[in-house]
Amino acid sequence: MMIPNLRQFRRGTALLALLALAGCASYIDAKREVANAPAAIRAAEVRRDAALDANADLRTQQAEANAAQQSLSRDVGQTEAQLAQVQARLKKAKSATAAQRAELAKLSKRQADLKRDMDAMNRAPAPKTAGEVGGRQIELDNLRTEQDNLQQQVDALQGAL
Repeated sequence: MMIPNLRQFRRGTALLALLALAGCASYIDAKREVANAPAAIRAAEVRRDAALDANADLRTQQAEANAAQQSLSRDVGQTEAQLAQVQARLKKAKSATAAQRAELAKLSKRQADLKRDMDAMNRAPAPKTAGEVGGRQIELDNLRTEQDNLQQQVDALQGAL
């Protein structure tokens, strides 16, 4: 009967020896890790410092980008205001030009009417009395004066257009 107990004893002893060896290995691994800890800590600190520097650089870039965006927004606002002013001036200029063209058309029609009246007067039979000659001459002079005035106005409007 001793033999079964001896087997159990041997098994137990072998098991304890294995556990002791495993414990020693764990102890040795732990000791090695503790010995390497300062180097791992230094490496982690270097990585942390690099990450902090990169983060600071990114924040600086973001601040610069935000400043540039604000500057561009101000420029766009100023440009839009200038564009609105130019459009308002263009609208006024178009309106003034349209009024000038309408006036020019009216003056041109009046010139054509005067020319027609003068041609009709020149084709009319010659006056018989001195009073009629004088009256016709006054009428022609008035028409020529009006025609000259109209021509000056037409020239001024065409120059303005």
